[in-house]
This record gives sequence, C-alpha cells and structure tokens, in this order.
Amino acid sequence: MPFLNQLSTLKHPLHPAIIMIALWSGIYFLYLCAPVILSPKITPLGTLFTLCHIFLFCSSAFFWGQPDTPSNPSMNIEKSLYKYDYLTTIIFAVGIISCYLVVVNNISKLQYVNFQSIAKHRDHRSYLVLHGELLRYNIHNFISVITFICTASGFISTISTILLYEKRSNLNKVLLYFFMISIFFVSVSTGSRGFLLIMLILIMLSCYSRMSFNYVLIPTSKFFRISVLLLLFVSIFYSNLVWTARSNTAQKTPTETFEHYKNNWGLELSTKPKKTLTNTELEKTRTIILPIFYFIHSLITTEKILQAKDSIPIMYGSYHIDLLSVALRSNKYSANFQRSANQILLEKNIYGFFAGAWGALFIDFGFFSFVIAIIWGGLSGRVWRDFYYNRNILSATIYTYSIYAILISFASPPFGLSNSFMLFIWLTIFNLSIKKLDNHQKPILESKLTLTEIINSKVS
Repeated sequence: MPFLNQLSTLKHPLHPAIIMIALWSGIYFLYLCAPVILSPKITPLGTLFTLCHIFLFCSSAFFWGQPDTPSNPSMNIEKSLYKYDYLTTIIFAVGIISCYLVVVNNISKLQYVNFQSIAKHRDHRSYLVLHGELLRYNIHNFISVITFICTASGFISTISTILLYEKRSNLNKVLLYFFMISIFFVSVSTGSRGFLLIMLILIMLSCYSRMSFNYVLIPTSKFFRISVLLLLFVSIFYSNLVWTARSNTAQKTPTETFEHYKNNWGLELSTKPKKTLTNTELEKTRTIILPIFYFIHSLITTEKILQAKDSIPIMYGSYHIDLLSVALRSNKYSANFQRSANQILLEKNIYGFFAGAWGALFIDFGFFSFVIAIIWGGLSGRVWRDFYYNRNILSATIYTYSIYAILISFASPPFGLSNSFMLFIWLTIFNLSIKKLDNHQKPILESKLTLTEIINSKVS
C-alpha cells in the first residue's frame, strides 16, 4: 500500500480537545442523519448538559496543554522502551496467560460449548451483577478475580510494541500476535465484544502515534497488516454471530427482534420498508443499524438520566468502574446498595445501555461530573504537551491511552469500557517500572565513569 507508506511524519499530534470535539460532532451528525429514529428525543437541556461537559474538558485541555516555556519538539528514541524489551515480554506473558485462564474458566462452567450456551451464561453473569449477588468464595471466582486484574496488561505491551515495531525483538512480535488471538478467544468464551473493540482501537491509535518517530503509519510487515485486517473482519463476523445468538436465546425471529428494539431500546428505522423484509434482509439491516445505535444512543440515555435525576442515587464510581462494582459485591451491605441502585436504573430503562462519559459520570458523582470533566481535560492536555515536546516511547504510550479514553467516551468514562480501569492501572505500573529502570541505570553508569577516571589517572 504505497499511500500508507507515504504517511510517515507526524509533526503535530492531534490535541485531545480537537479529538473530543470531532468525536461528539460525529455522534450528533449521525443522530441527525442516520436512517434510525431514537426515543426519547434529545432536548435542549440534554444537549446543553453534554456540551457543557465538552466545553469544560476542552477549555481545561487547552489551558493545561500550553508549554511553560516555548520550545521545539525533541525526539529521544534511544532512551525509549525498546531497551527494556524484557519488561514488555513479562507484561505480555501476564496478559496471555490470563486470557487462557479466562477461556478455560468460562468453558468449564458450560454444559454445552456453543454460542447459545455462552450467551445464556453471559446473561446469568449480568443477572448476578444487576442484583448485587454476593461473591462466592470458590476456585472459579478466585480465577475470575485474578484474570479480571491481569488480562488488560497485554494491551499496554501491544501499544509499546507497535510504536517501535521495527525495533522490537522477534519474541515480542510473536507475543503480540498471540495476544491478538488470545483476546479473540476471551471474547468468544465470554460472549462479549468489548475486548475486541479495545484491541482494534489501540492498534489504530498506536499506528497513529508511531508516526511521531518518523515511522510509516502501519508497520511494513505484511504479516502484521494481514493479521490486523483478519482481526477486523473476524470481529465484524463475530459481532453478527453474537447478535444472532442472543436473538436465538430469546427465541425471537428477526421481525420480533426489531419489535423488541422499538419497544425496549427506543430504536426503529426512519423509513418503513415498502415490503415485508425477509429474515435475511432483516439481519443485513441489523448489521448496519446496530453499530450506529451503539455509537449514538448515549444521547438518549443521557435524556433518561436527566429525567430521573432526582431518583437516581449517587453510585460513587461503582456504575462505570467494574473493579469497584465487584468489590461492593464482597460485602452484603454494599451489595444491597449496589442492588437497589441498579434496580432504579433498570426501572428507568437506563441500566444495560451506554450512558456515555458524561451520563455515567453524572450517575456516579452527580454534578461533580463537571469538575471531573475539568480534571480529565487538564490531564489530557498535560499528556499531549509532554508527548509533543518530549517524544519517547513512554510519553507516546501514555498519549495513546489518553486518546483511547476520549474515543470511548461515546460509551463510558475513561475507566468504564470492559474494565478499562485495569488498563489504566497497568499503564501506571508500566510507567513506574520504566522510571525505576532508568533511575537504576544512572548510578551504575556514574560509578563506571568514576572508576574509569580513577584508572586513567593512575596510568598517567
């Protein structure tokens, strides 16, 4: 692909405020132009609520993203993470082992291994979370907790490997492909698609960020390009299988499924078909409109949240942070709180739908969500500034994560989508480990220099 090979310079990484504005402009554009009707309709109040959060985020990002003193961007690859390949290898190993423990743990719970059984098991897990069932202390749940913490680690190694793909060891390249495969098996065994979406977004963003080091947009390795394309096509195919399996589990025909979408999701086609569609045609239509619905329906969820704001309790982060939600289920008192709050959200037809970053933050922290938008924007601006003026793999990895956090805001806050909080925790571990390795090497280099000087002085 000659065109892709020409894209090899990124002088000005996109500012987080620009990305946030572009993303939500696209959401509103699709809402107005897509061939679907969503209910309830968006209102001036709901639009103002969303735009105020975006304005505060962007203002803070621009303000805190300004350099203290004007300077030119510097690139320092030699001090980058490829020297610490073994750390990337260790984190990859943790993620891959965790993935296969997830698969084995989930498959062992099934009586029959097929998509319908996996879908039923997923519904059962959702039921336990919804009703705040206490965690039982057994080997299955112990493994679930361990893998819950560790699976996201491989995403960090994925970012750092792609950023300097050409300089990475062959071992880490192989582990990258193993992790891609592992994430697919995790998605299949759990009946979800969140991890696949995260993987595809991070691959895309890592390819974008690597251009800051004068590399081509996509690594020239044919195997890498074929693998990513294959992962994309398999993800799309698998998503269709999941929708079909869930319809079959609910014993609904495609026509009945669309009626369910209309009555329960508030989703219907904007133009009525001139003739009755066949099941095949309905399935093709579903393949088109459901991704659109997933991308834009946080707008109507926000409307529901604002309509019910007086009856929704503040959930202090447990609505969108999976780890906190799991922790609350370990105690009967906190589990009761989780259960009652989820029940209210269910009654208001909010639970189970994307609330978007701003709606979810409002559920968790009330009007303090506006303050969080300022803090989030400020941190994103600082990350952009650090990456722009000091381009190394560590700043590039953090920048890539910060843009990922913005791109998933159509669905959730930075810590919400498919256990993204643990992705942040592993990024922090990665960051601290690299800094510790850098600090550990400095005394060694200084002592060697001192010894050399002593020897030279004695010889002379």
